[in-house]
Amino acid sequence: MPGFDSAQDYVLGNSVQEQNRLQYRAAILEKWTGQFFVSAGIELGMRVLDLGCGMGDVSLLAAKLVGPTGSVIAIDRDRAIVERARERARRAGHGGNIEFLCAHVLEFDSPSSFDAVAGRYILLLSA
Repeated sequence: MPGFDSAQDYVLGNSVQEQNRLQYRAAILEKWTGQFFVSAGIELGMRVLDLGCGMGDVSLLAAKLVGPTGSVIAIDRDRAIVERARERARRAGHGGNIEFLCAHVLEFDSPSSFDAVAGRYILLLSA
């Protein structure tokens, strides 16, 4: 995106402290997010797209629900955060059904279709 500098575009930045804050908040919301996903019909074998995945908490939850026969594509515009999310997925054992990509939501294009799209706490502003 023209003029985009991910480290400076996030109001709260992407320091280790901010990453820890995001993980703490996600842990609080995990139960409700999981219930919402189940109520929405996310189940084994589905393909899910997570927009603005950040640290990957929603992506990891979706990966658990879709299981090894499903898949999750997770995108975020911040390369450092995407790398951190990839590492978290590897540690959680979700390397096979989840993929993290560095991309801007407004520019992402996939040849595949999805059964569900999630985007928790993202706000798109256009000029």
